[in-house]
This record gives sequence, structure tokens and C-alpha cells, in this order.
Amino acid sequence: MIRLEPMDEATYLAWREATVAEYAQEKIEAGNWPAEGAVARSEADFAALLPDGRATPGHELRSMVNDAGELVGYAWFVPEDRPIGRVLFIYDIAVDPAHRRMGYARQALAEIEALARDHGLVGVELNVFGDNAGARRLYLEAGYIETNVKMLKRVTR
Repeated sequence: MIRLEPMDEATYLAWREATVAEYAQEKIEAGNWPAEGAVARSEADFAALLPDGRATPGHELRSMVNDAGELVGYAWFVPEDRPIGRVLFIYDIAVDPAHRRMGYARQALAEIEALARDHGLVGVELNVFGDNAGARRLYLEAGYIETNVKMLKRVTR
């Protein structure tokens, strides 16, 4: 089992640095951004979403901690108004590579879903990169449905 505990400052700083770089790389690999300037764009997105860091109102930045007290992953979510109603939107959910395939992500999703229910929200939403087959499979198995699929075919001369 895991607990979703508030991130401390040291964990937040390490998470943010790694996640800014990972997000930039994912955007490059998905074909959304050119490599040049991607990290700066990623940093700008994070600065806009988290202007006060982990103290940004409404944003939940959590550490996934297992029963042994080990930090095994992270989750970032926030209540947002969407066309279907108020949801908890997951901006990031990740399990450290050494702790993957142990059910921690599924448990974190269940915790987030319970928070949404407890606060009277209509659901939980997230975006996933199309080439992340493992994450897509996890979300589908957890009962999420694909509501939009954006596709790109590159053509060059």
C-alpha cells in the first residue's frame, strides 16, 4: 500500500528539476516541440502552473510513500472546472523506475479518485502521451476512457 503525503521542499525541488526535463523530452518525442528550446518551454509551463512552487493554491504535490517508508513516486493534481464539471486533473503521476510494476500507480489513482469522490467532483482527468503504451494500458485497465486522440504524421521533402 502507498500513502500520498505532501512533498517536502527538498523532494519538490528534485521532482521539479527531473520532471521539467522529462516533460520537455516527452514533448520532443511526441513531435509537439522541436528540441531547441524545449527545456525552456517546459520550465515556462511549470512556472505558469506553479508560480508559488509547492505553495501554489489548490495544487496538490504529493509523494508516494510505501509501507516501508520508501519514496516510490509522485503525483500532482488540482481541482479544475472542465466542460463536464469540476474534476481532479492529474498533471503528473509517476513511479520511480526501481518501484514500477508493483501496483503503486494503480493505488495512487485509487487514492486520487477517492479524493475526487469525497469532494463531490464528477471525475478525474489526465493527459497521456500517445506513445506511452504502459500508462495508457494502466489507465484503461483502471476504468479511464479515451476522450480525445490527437494524431500527427510528419511529412518532409
